[in-house]
Amino acid sequence: MPALPIRRALKAGSVVITDMAVDNSFQPRFELVVLGDMVVRSTELDKDLVGELPACSKEIPDLPTLVGHTMCTYDFYKGQGRLDRALCSFSSEKKLEYLKRAYDASMRNIETESSVFAALCGLCGQCFKARVREVVCTALLDRLEGDQIRGVPAAAPAPHRSLRPKAPGAEPSGGKHAFLHKLMGDAA
Repeated sequence: MPALPIRRALKAGSVVITDMAVDNSFQPRFELVVLGDMVVRSTELDKDLVGELPACSKEIPDLPTLVGHTMCTYDFYKGQGRLDRALCSFSSEKKLEYLKRAYDASMRNIETESSVFAALCGLCGQCFKARVREVVCTALLDRLEGDQIRGVPAAAPAPHRSLRPKAPGAEPSGGKHAFLHKLMGDAA
């Protein structure tokens, strides 16, 4: 079978602002078994915040940022279509077909936390009237080129590496996360 023509979604190190957290069948939901019953929670995110964050990223030079869906899977290997572990039950062609379907469904990031986070924030928002809930991720690799996380190339200049998200409060006032503090109404 010939390789599928797949458009490049993003490059490693890109920031993905999630407009919708979905499961591995591309549905905006989180399923959880509670006391033997399947409970389905919404993974809806804050659409206003999704609209505001891309403008904030423009304040940081050379920070590739895009808006797209984030797919949340139950595991790091089979759920994400990785071929680099034992007991792999699908071919490289099947993996590429799945990744193409994901891309065509607006998926720009794959990880294991977003739908849980979105669902629990939504539940807390119902209880506490909280407005803000959003998922922002850094893409670690181009899945069309392989399954292994290689890290930031050694040739990348130190300022480039320092632009990646890090722990809150890990930078001085007025640093690159100041726009998030400003957006949240906190003193930076």
